[in-house]
Amino acid sequence: MFSFKMTPSRKFGFTLVEILVACSLLSFLLGGVFLLVQAGLRFLRQGEVQQTVHQQAQLASRRLVDELSSSDSGNIYFAADEVMFLSPEQLRNSPNYRLYTFSSG
Repeated sequence: MFSFKMTPSRKFGFTLVEILVACSLLSFLLGGVFLLVQAGLRFLRQGEVQQTVHQQAQLASRRLVDELSSSDSGNIYFAADEVMFLSPEQLRNSPNYRLYTFSSG
């Protein structure tokens, strides 16, 4: 029968050092991809919040225009020179609110 001897030039497989180097390169690559995906999701959430606030502001503006156009001068009263808005902010998963004030003067 034939007998094959394993000489250094005919070895198959990887050494432990090669496997460790490949694993560390792969972990760095996957860590970078994870950070990119996480940043993308954060910007996506911020964009969605801004879009929602913008849509709500447009709806409020349309309602205000409709109310003012359907009212007569006897129904309009000016009690204050400013309008206040509350806008939600999300900081570290705790709801906060920012107060915006629009004054005519």
